[in-house]
Amino acid sequence: MSPVQDTDTHEPDFKLQVASMRSLIDAPSPADDKTEELKAELTQRADELARATDWTRDQFLEHAGCSSEQLVIDGNAKIDFMLACLSYLLWMEGFLTNLDLVFDRQTAVIASTRLFHDGGRDLDDCKRAMTEKLSPAERSAEELISFGEVTKGFQVALAHTDSKPGRAIKRVLLDDPCYLSSPHVSDDRVHLAWTDPEALGVRVAESVRRHVGECSVCAASRTRTPA
Repeated sequence: MSPVQDTDTHEPDFKLQVASMRSLIDAPSPADDKTEELKAELTQRADELARATDWTRDQFLEHAGCSSEQLVIDGNAKIDFMLACLSYLLWMEGFLTNLDLVFDRQTAVIASTRLFHDGGRDLDDCKRAMTEKLSPAERSAEELISFGEVTKGFQVALAHTDSKPGRAIKRVLLDDPCYLSSPHVSDDRVHLAWTDPEALGVRVAESVRRHVGECSVCAASRTRTPA
């Protein structure tokens, strides 16, 4: 069973992308043509994400919790189901584009799959969890991932889901008196953002430098790193 089979296909973040595919349903063409258009789009997305993670398509889909058959690259399925599959891939694509390193992208795929399953298999809730904060001092999962703090980011996202694992992680975080006052980016990562940005990836290093310039807690972290 695909991890997106029971999800809504009209999430606001991807309204335009999904709507463009849904327009195939209303187009004056045979149903088979519309199905083939969606299959082609799914195949293209899966192949692009596989290349971005340096996996084969089958490897990527396995780590994403799917298979070629379940993503209807092969076989038949209803159009609404294919749109749900597309929405799931677009969600993954959204945060992978902010990461430069293959390792970070692979970690993000595996972590996002775990978030989806542990978070109750609700894609809407996962998207909401990626943007929420426990307090103004906290950074959202989406922001943490853009800094290359991938594992930490998805832990924070899970803490914002209405699920048993999420509530457990939230209690752990809130019980830690240092959590909300701790730097959002590790000292080593801050140091590398200035001294060796390619070690983080150019986009990630730029996000870290921009964040340090805006965050007094992480700016203090920079003074603790070697010059």
